[in-house]
Amino acid sequence: MIPYLAKRLLLAIPVMLAVAFVTFVVLDVVPGDPAELILGQEATPEAIAALRHELGLDRPLFVRFVDFVVHALQGDLGRSFSTGLHVSDELARTWPATFVLAVTALAIATALGVSLGVTAAIFKGSWFDRAVQTIVLVGFSMPIYWLGLILVMVFALGLRILPTSGFASPAHLVLPALALCVWPLAAILRMTRSSVLEVETEDYIRVARGRGIGSTRLYTRHILRPALNPVITILGLQFGTLLTGAVLTEMVFNWPGVGRLMINSVFERDYPMIQGVVLTAALVFIMVNIVTDVLYRAADPRIQHGTA
Repeated sequence: MIPYLAKRLLLAIPVMLAVAFVTFVVLDVVPGDPAELILGQEATPEAIAALRHELGLDRPLFVRFVDFVVHALQGDLGRSFSTGLHVSDELARTWPATFVLAVTALAIATALGVSLGVTAAIFKGSWFDRAVQTIVLVGFSMPIYWLGLILVMVFALGLRILPTSGFASPAHLVLPALALCVWPLAAILRMTRSSVLEVETEDYIRVARGRGIGSTRLYTRHILRPALNPVITILGLQFGTLLTGAVLTEMVFNWPGVGRLMINSVFERDYPMIQGVVLTAALVFIMVNIVTDVLYRAADPRIQHGTA
């Protein structure tokens, strides 16, 4: 396991460098000048040139990239163009809120997806199974932004039982977590149902049924563990989906997370903040995928021996 982790961590280094470089190139070729945006339309060319020099935007792209990497290795991601604050401080302030939202949404999606998926597989072809498949279809089809607005109108503006925005209490977490969990819920539910049905067709399951093993024992001891292995593999992907969906969700519910910070930074052409968000998001994706792979290898010993 240790050599495997070391290999994955080493492979993460070129990935992070590639992400950082692509981000630099994209920001460099996108139309618009942060200096002009900061100073306004009435700024003189001399003032714009002076600010570009102060911000380091007049240096060659590769020089800026190398300088960014060197400082990033020291924990310095630069200062925001718009606020002058350290990017690392802003990320440390906003990432926890996004993590709380994403983890809560993933916990809801996993609990409901696994329980409903297993039940739907047990009662395959029943009205419950058809209802579950409808939930899957709706979950994949419904935009997060639209669902968030519906939840706000019903529970916040209509019934007035939940707050619309902010992060002051656990009640503020309910609506954004519900809006964000729908897509991963549909994915986990579908995977769980199909995986349980697939395991049920295995020869050893038919043998166990022939020996008279009860349904409860059969599912808890022989079906659920191998059936849930594929579910573990998609949890990492779904966490990445949650981080992507959090951008829109945080805007709808005014959630003080990194998604809202990213949107504001894009509108303000705040290059250091955009680079910091993208780089830390890539690091989170990589670490989540590594953890997911480790959990999958621990849950299925066949992988460690190269037989699966």
